[in-house]
Amino acid sequence: MRKKIIILFCLALGIFSKLNANPVTVKSPDGQLELKFEVIGGIPQYSLDRAGKPIVLPSKMGFTLEWRETLLMLSC
Repeated sequence: MRKKIIILFCLALGIFSKLNANPVTVKSPDGQLELKFEVIGGIPQYSLDRAGKPIVLPSKMGFTLEWRETLLMLSC
């Protein structure tokens, strides 16, 4: 279980490092919902729009990490 969490954490870091240049947008099949991920000043953020109107304003993403000692020993 720990290995899976660590792998997912490393993948998330890799994805966020690629997001620095351009925001990533995901739309629902009908185009009504639009979820946007971006990194601003090194901080991952997301927002959600419905029919062009903001539902969730840009909000910081956070991670709650367990097994901190184990994570410090690993390098992604």
